[in-house]
Amino acid sequence: MMPRKSVIHQLIVLLTVYAMLGTGPAFSGGAAEKLVNERLQTENLINTAGSTPRKLTASKSASSKGNKYSSATVWIPKESWQIWQECNSINCVLDYMKKSGASEEAIKFSREINDKLFGVTGYLEKFEEKGLIDLGFVMLPGRANTNGAYVLLNGSPPLISTELDPEYEPDITRDPNYPSLKKQYPNLIFWTAQASFISAQAKADGGQRFIFSYNLLNGGHAGEVLGTGEVAFDFDRNGVFKGTKLLKLVVPNEKTNSTEQQINIDNNKALGTKPFPVIFIHGIGSSAEATWGLFRDYLINKDSWIFGGVPRYHKDTKSIDISCPIKECTGGYGDFYTVDSPDNQLFSFDVQGAELSAIIQRVLKENPDKRKVVLVAHSMGGLVAREYIQGLAREFNTTPWIKYRDDVDKLITIGTPHQGSALPFICTDTSMPITEMIESLCIELKLNPYASSLTELKINSTALQVLNNLSSHPLPDSVSYVSLIGTGVTNDFVFNENGDGIVTAISQNLGALVPPPKNHNSRNIPIKFRASPNCGHNLPTPTITNPTNKFQETHTCEAGDPAVWAVILRDLVEDSGKESADKYLTTNSKLELDGIEPIRVGMTVSESSKVIELTGYGNGVASNECSYVKPKNGPSGIDFMVTNNQIARIDINSKEFTTAEGARIGSTEAEILKYYPGNIEVKPHQYIENGHYLIFRSPDARYQNYRLIFETDGTHVTTFRAGKIPEVGWVERCG
Repeated sequence: MMPRKSVIHQLIVLLTVYAMLGTGPAFSGGAAEKLVNERLQTENLINTAGSTPRKLTASKSASSKGNKYSSATVWIPKESWQIWQECNSINCVLDYMKKSGASEEAIKFSREINDKLFGVTGYLEKFEEKGLIDLGFVMLPGRANTNGAYVLLNGSPPLISTELDPEYEPDITRDPNYPSLKKQYPNLIFWTAQASFISAQAKADGGQRFIFSYNLLNGGHAGEVLGTGEVAFDFDRNGVFKGTKLLKLVVPNEKTNSTEQQINIDNNKALGTKPFPVIFIHGIGSSAEATWGLFRDYLINKDSWIFGGVPRYHKDTKSIDISCPIKECTGGYGDFYTVDSPDNQLFSFDVQGAELSAIIQRVLKENPDKRKVVLVAHSMGGLVAREYIQGLAREFNTTPWIKYRDDVDKLITIGTPHQGSALPFICTDTSMPITEMIESLCIELKLNPYASSLTELKINSTALQVLNNLSSHPLPDSVSYVSLIGTGVTNDFVFNENGDGIVTAISQNLGALVPPPKNHNSRNIPIKFRASPNCGHNLPTPTITNPTNKFQETHTCEAGDPAVWAVILRDLVEDSGKESADKYLTTNSKLELDGIEPIRVGMTVSESSKVIELTGYGNGVASNECSYVKPKNGPSGIDFMVTNNQIARIDINSKEFTTAEGARIGSTEAEILKYYPGNIEVKPHQYIENGHYLIFRSPDARYQNYRLIFETDGTHVTTFRAGKIPEVGWVERCG
């Protein structure tokens, strides 16, 4: 018999592969349909405490572009643990592939990445069509430190690794956060491996942009995670790779300030105003006290928030009581509440969504001057909130869905597994001899292996497929969404991807779903490991090559992390007095053909004023004539033209703003032509001798009535604007 620790490690790897079998893109046609049908049968039997079983039809996916790589290039090994422990050469991996019936495409791919890309053995484990360019994930069992990497497929060149070569490594010294961070951490490095996928975006010129995040480390690969850097990989409309670009460094302010200083800096002047009651929701197997107790006390003692109490739904009477666990509590009216759902493991997401719907109604009843709430949810709590918001909630053992009542202003999710987690496979597969693993992890997390909600948390579960079908069950545009993404931990449970040890960063990002929500922001937050009750685990999971290997998770630390508190409060405070947040309009906002977040061409002045506070000049805001408005509280250097009481164009007069491609005041004419190849019309400037108008017209038919215009002095851009025809072309502005 193998040593216990060796068996545990092999089971981790094997069950990770089981998890990957549920990801979908690697299968197509009948195989995918069979897989989903088998999963449906299994989950309908397990879902003993949930509502009426959901129905789902498997969708068939296959590459229709005739590209070099497709789902046929994927290989999912059944003997994964043997490969990881035995194979240090390409021939060893190829032998296993041939024995298991891997496709010729898969075998050829493995040879190619060994010879031309990584220099080690590996195979393609995931393939996802993303439009012009496709996304893949390569497993590299021969590696000592990083055993997986994203690749970009079917462009020119057809295979690009996200492990950045020196040629494409961005210059982080140009970021404004770099000097202070480097001064505090002289050994700061930008770790160019272990990229986490954030999103794929269509560009206005017909090209495509992929955004990945990389860790900023203090020292070598095993050093402390200080933050992340977001990097764009850009392709033109022909699929030609144009290079990388550093978008921003994301560094929690607690790295340069004390926790209390940071929170005070973020909250500053606005803490006294809370436009909507805030409802905090805990995750699976937890409680209001365990998840939110520390933050509750901070809000009461430091920020003078009024604690309304702990709402709890009683299924037998379908009633809600609000209890007070501490003396600083009203039991009714309040600025915030912490929901307690001690039996949430036993009930499916949609049933829990119905309970949340009732709790929201009760909170609004206690606050008659308010018409909406803000939801802040950790882990599974974010999925419960989505069930209600997307109109999928229903009471236990009933069929009708509960209609969303338009009573949520914002949803902030923290560590939420929007695309599932691999951990439930460990905790629910009782047919495997994993008693010791359950005892050392799943029981410590208080997870019931027979629980309905735990089953639904599996990657590609039926519940998640329904919830993530945003075409049929969209996320309402009237709600703002923020994904707080816990990072800094990689291990077998998260496929060696960056995350919090239990949920990958990509799964935590609501914006990674298709189509992404309209009003969404994501923030990566490295979570500190804290060896305290109910927070963090560091368990031995030795391997042959690394006998001291440990499984670490900081998922259970997220809701109690002061860096998370600071970001939550900033998002809440900046909503103060308005239904949407001024924070969305910053110098980091990118000008596009049809607007700049959060303002879009065609919005009325009234609609725009709900998003940011505007002040008018010129002929007057209310006039049907041409006039201009600008942000009352900044940033400066941006004006909005108004005609017929609608935003018609946006004028940029500050070097701080850029277009989505990176063009700004001071860019050369040659750079503009490079940013928008083949789509720039050059006209002589009407007033500046030797100057020009560089006019960008998108090949995308959706933008045929929009233009992006750069004015130059003949060499450099002096100002630029975007908007609809004819207003965008008015040289005299409103003159």
